[in-house]
Amino acid sequence: MPVPASPAPFRILAWNILHGGGPKRIPEIALALLSHAPDIVVLSEFRHARGGQLRAMLADAGLEHHLSSTDPSNTNADPSGHARGNTILIASRLPLEPIHDGPALDAPRLLHARLNLGPTPSTPLTPPLPPPLSLDLIAVHIPDQVEGGRKARFWRHLVNQARTWAAGPSILLGDLNTARRGIDTLRNDFGVSTCADLMGAFATAGFQDAWLAANPGQREPTWNLPPALEALIPHGNPRSSGSRIDAAYVSVPLRPHVARIAHDHTPRKSGISDHSMLLLDLATLPQQQPATDESGQNTHKIDPAAK
Repeated sequence: MPVPASPAPFRILAWNILHGGGPKRIPEIALALLSHAPDIVVLSEFRHARGGQLRAMLADAGLEHHLSSTDPSNTNADPSGHARGNTILIASRLPLEPIHDGPALDAPRLLHARLNLGPTPSTPLTPPLPPPLSLDLIAVHIPDQVEGGRKARFWRHLVNQARTWAAGPSILLGDLNTARRGIDTLRNDFGVSTCADLMGAFATAGFQDAWLAANPGQREPTWNLPPALEALIPHGNPRSSGSRIDAAYVSVPLRPHVARIAHDHTPRKSGISDHSMLLLDLATLPQQQPATDESGQNTHKIDPAAK
């Protein structure tokens, strides 16, 4: 089903583009991205070695501010360098500021950026957004269970950071490689249900699964088991029905401002990628930063029921 055009001032699109695309897929990836007129694009499995054309096409469309989890300007970047492998790219119509969250953990798989959402002459928004405004975007590509304990270590890092991030307008989004059995998936394909308890702990710290909040009781896969692995399922066992492993978790201060969240499955079904797109529209935005007390400490209270 086509995703409707957004009446909102801001649209965020997240997508795992599968091994960086290639000579044939990169133009298709760019066209698929730009068809949704996003203000921010978050790409998992972006590769610098083959991504120059894609970055140029995004910049030509107005998404000219780029930040990668392996850029030297990013203080979280891995100094050993993984530029030839999978990384995360954020492309935005507004400037991006890399945020340092402490020692890097699987640096190519996490990118924390802050955006100034106040209106500027070069990026008019309707209606205008009153400054000062900022939005923290935590883009992730969580390791899958095939990679052993990396997945649990990564999730524990996110849980440890969650209350700090949840104090202000924040979104954690991307390829989570994690799904709750009976909610996001019916089986533990490729170990996707592993660490679902840690994903729940992250939500309890002040984040909400935006798609599930808008679609309670529903299940809509964004990824299917690859055919080569599907063929290994013993005859007579149920086939894979897919898993929703691409998600956006919004913090308590941002929850009232989510206008719409949807998937575009067309690129996955047509073979451009093995993942569906995730689109999040923000209709309104918080008009001030979280309150602080005289010592400068954040006084925002986390809603323990936010899940």
